[in-house]
Formats: sequence, C-alpha cells, structure tokens
Amino acid sequence: MTRRIPEKPASKGVICLNKFKSGIDKVMKAIENLLWIMLAAAVIIVVMQIVSRYVVGNSLIWTEQAARYLFIWMVMLGVPIMFHKKIFISFDLISKSFPKKVQEILNIVIIVACIAFSCYYFYHSLQLVIQTMGRYTSGFRVPFWLLYGAQPVFCVLLFFVEIGLLIDQITEMRTNGGSETGKGEAE
Repeated sequence: MTRRIPEKPASKGVICLNKFKSGIDKVMKAIENLLWIMLAAAVIIVVMQIVSRYVVGNSLIWTEQAARYLFIWMVMLGVPIMFHKKIFISFDLISKSFPKKVQEILNIVIIVACIAFSCYYFYHSLQLVIQTMGRYTSGFRVPFWLLYGAQPVFCVLLFFVEIGLLIDQITEMRTNGGSETGKGEAE
C-alpha cells in the first residue's frame, strides 16, 4: 500500500497570481467577442454603403467614417489579444542561437521593454485625448476623445497582458530550475 504525501497548499501569492491571470483571460475573451461584433458591424456598414451607392444611387455620408473608426478600435483592441495568445510575429533567428538561459533572460528584457513602451505611450496618448476634449470630427460629429481613446485603452490592456507574460516567463524559469537544455532548441 502506497502512502500519499499531502500536497502543500498554494501560497496566497500564487492564488493572487492565478486570479490575476484568470482575470486577464476573461477580459481578453470578452474583448475578443467584442471584436467579432465590431467586425460584423464594419462589414454591415460597408455593405450598406455599397448597396446605397450602386443600387440606390445615393451614397451614405457617415459609413466611411464609421468603418474607419471601427477599424481603429479593432486594431487597438486586437494587438493585446495577439500578445495574450502569443500569435504575434517575431524574428527569433538570432535569439534561438543562444543558450536556453540567455533566451529566457532576453524574453524578460523584451517583455519589460513592452511594459515600458505601454507606460510611455499611455502617458502621451492620454495627453492627446485630453487635448481633443470638446472637439468633434467633421460629418459624423463624433468626439475626438472617443476616437483617440482607443490608444490609452490599448496601453492599459497591453500593460496587463505583458505583466501576465512576465509572470509566466519568471514562473517558467523557476520551474525549469534555470537548467540549460542546449542551443537553439525548438519549443
């Protein structure tokens, strides 16, 4: 008969990190669903424009701006999702030639640089939003702050996604024990 060793309960820090990561996952899933709705709306708006222009013979003036603004928001909301799912393009030919430990450290440096970028960009995009308060676009009369507000939202989302990636990278380094598995090993 084998004796089971009781598992050590997770520390409060681990529980908080797991809740943080779970929260990020839920927010990213909600944004992904929102993006599908925005894409459907953009397609419907563009089809309405085509039908009104070529079938009815009268162009709708608001559809071009609406599609453009939806596209801006879709891009700004889509980039954090790409980082979260790790489906972004990266050039790793050189980094893969380094030992595993150096690759892990390089990944941390890149993540920290992205966090710094999101903080810097947040500050300046927020300044732009504040400067455009009270101004409206021509034609559609949308407040500029609503259009430019996509940028600070992007930065906040990217910041939290990158913090989650940093936690994952550090956790992976700790669980691997920093052991070097060889140069250029494929993942």
